This record gives sequence, structure tokens and C-alpha cells, in this order.
Amino acid sequence: MKWWQTLKLNPAQHSLALAKKHRNILAQEYHPDGKNPNPDKMIQINLAYEEAEKFYKTPPKVTHQTIRNDYKERMSQYYAAYHANYERNKEAIRQAEEKRQKLKEEAKRELQQFMIYWFKALLAMFGIVTCLLWLAEKMTEY
Repeated sequence: MKWWQTLKLNPAQHSLALAKKHRNILAQEYHPDGKNPNPDKMIQINLAYEEAEKFYKTPPKVTHQTIRNDYKERMSQYYAAYHANYERNKEAIRQAEEKRQKLKEEAKRELQQFMIYWFKALLAMFGIVTCLLWLAEKMTEY
């Protein structure tokens, strides 16, 4: 069992102070004078804390290979998350596409109604102008 599992921590997200706090909490529980006395578990907790101290106090060794492996791991996590989100969001994407299509059809209908209205208005104006021209022509005949 790894030290962070024994102390119930994630080494990438926690610090030595938090590891110490977890050790104290676990020590209170498993100490021979505590709630659930378990000497073996207490030894594991102390060893895990010593490993945590080493982990947090020594700087990580950075090499070309560690950077490369870290990049590969992050990219694989990114693509895994991307594909998981894509699969999860397929339904939302489909619904958004349906909504977009409905809005497009609605806009098309509104444009058609607008064009019909103005066409009728133009015909009416053309009719009025034609009537006025006809009346003016008739009036000039007299």
C-alpha cells in the first residue's frame, strides 16, 4: 500500500501540513490509547508519514523523459476526458441542433410572411397609383 493511500491523501493535491493533520487524525483513532487500538495500523501510519515527509521535502527530478511522460499522460487524460464529455453530451448536441433547425425554419417562415405582406402592400400601392393615373387621365379628357 502506498503512503498516500495509508494517509488517505492525493500527493498531487496536498501538502506536508495536510499529511501531518491526516496522520494526527488517524493516530488518534488507531493509537493503543485511542478509539480503535491497532498497533500494526499505527506503524503503517508512521511509516507512511515518513515517506510523505521525504516526498514533500525532496524536489522532483526533472528530466527530458519525465517531461515527455508527463505530457503523454496529460494528453491521454485530456483526450479521455474529451471523449467522455463528447459521449455524455451527444444528446445535448442533438437537442441544440434540433433547436437551431427549428429557429432556422421559424426565421424562414417569418421572412416569407414579411415578403408576402410587402408584396401585397406594393400591389395595393400600385393599384392606387394606377387608379390615380387613370382618374387623372379621365379628368384631363374633360
